Amino acid sequence: MLGIAAMLSSCSWGRDSRSAAATQQAAVHAARDAMKAAANAIGGTRLEAGGRWYNCSGGIGHQYVGGGVMTAPKGDVPRQLNAIRSAMVGAGFTDVTQLEGIVGVERDDITLTLKYHRAYQGWPVSFRSKCHIYRGADASRVKSSAYTTLEGLGP
Repeated sequence: MLGIAAMLSSCSWGRDSRSAAATQQAAVHAARDAMKAAANAIGGTRLEAGGRWYNCSGGIGHQYVGGGVMTAPKGDVPRQLNAIRSAMVGAGFTDVTQLEGIVGVERDDITLTLKYHRAYQGWPVSFRSKCHIYRGADASRVKSSAYTTLEGLGP
């Protein structure tokens, strides 16, 4: 029993009443809105992202997870991070940043993070929904998920 309680506590549960399609759509919209806001804030270009369904840690439930990258002109990274954070908050996200050098935001049970990566001079973004347990058609949808590229990220 203690092991099950530990697994359940490792997952941040979302709204079980929302369908898998609605959760996926919320993740896609949040990622698209966040990446566009970030790009507008710092002159970003080449926005690419995609996602798919994965098992939650502990194997209980599923979450929609994705990532991508944005390239942008070189600049003062701390200043760019602040501009990105302000733009995302202005786009309706809540700032949940916990680490220096990263922008973390949340909207509609979707968490996104963005950080400058010096090695390839780009801005990786990651996003994920909260864990949900799905049944029936929703369970079939998440179990047969394939990677999908996010549309509408052009400049």
